[in-house]
Amino acid sequence: FPFNGFTYCLTLFTTLLYTIKFENMMKFLLFLLLISVVSSAFYHESKGLCKPSTDDPGRQLYFADLNCATRCDIAGASCKGYSLGSTYGLCVTYYDAPVTGNGRVNFKCFRKD
Repeated sequence: FPFNGFTYCLTLFTTLLYTIKFENMMKFLLFLLLISVVSSAFYHESKGLCKPSTDDPGRQLYFADLNCATRCDIAGASCKGYSLGSTYGLCVTYYDAPVTGNGRVNFKCFRKD
């Protein structure tokens, strides 16, 4: 097997590129884990779709994704919680009124404490 400088450099470059990608991927996964642990510390989980606990339902925003926790964190104190549908791929954020779960099977309610 003859030594080829180009092949060696190409192999070294692809190995380095793979290592950088792997390290960045691991950092990103650790960041996501940290975000999920920190954000879950502020929410109380209950079974069912969230429902406002007052007569005034406040604002409810529906999304066709599962990023409600991020939206609620960004909104701060005005967001009172969010619901996730396990089979429907949707989420709902609730503003202005405290929420509690209504007991429905395929949903989870996360209320800010």
